[in-house]
Amino acid sequence: MPRRPLPASLLVAAALALAGCTAAAPSAAPSVAPDAPGDGGQSVADACAIVGQSIDDATAAFAAASPEDAEAVVSAMSDASERLVAASKDVTNDEVAAVLPPLQETYAKVSEVMGDLVGGDVSKMDELAELSASYQEAAGAYADLCGAQAP
Repeated sequence: MPRRPLPASLLVAAALALAGCTAAAPSAAPSVAPDAPGDGGQSVADACAIVGQSIDDATAAFAAASPEDAEAVVSAMSDASERLVAASKDVTNDEVAAVLPPLQETYAKVSEVMGDLVGGDVSKMDELAELSASYQEAAGAYADLCGAQAP
């Protein structure tokens, strides 16, 4: 199959189809759990605030990406993954730390697949659709813990 670059608007639509990649960080108060051993005394609320800030920053970068610039959209998705990785280094709360890897992995994989789509590999559209389910699961775990609808 010939490789044809996809229009940026299609990539933006695909990214938005992940149902919440640009949603705001937690707006409701996170669930309050007692301080658990091994978390360095960091509360769930404090850890969620760290993650929420990285999601806010990534969301702003994604929103600023021009729908006409497919590579900027891909870069914004990659940036979201990198921001979550960076934030995870500051999260010592065990509960919150446990929900971060699936989010990080999903954002990274979406970025990779979208990069392939930009390169013209339209066979990746099915994989992007499959990633939506992974994203929903990871975002749901985060939302349950941190009181957000989705990152």
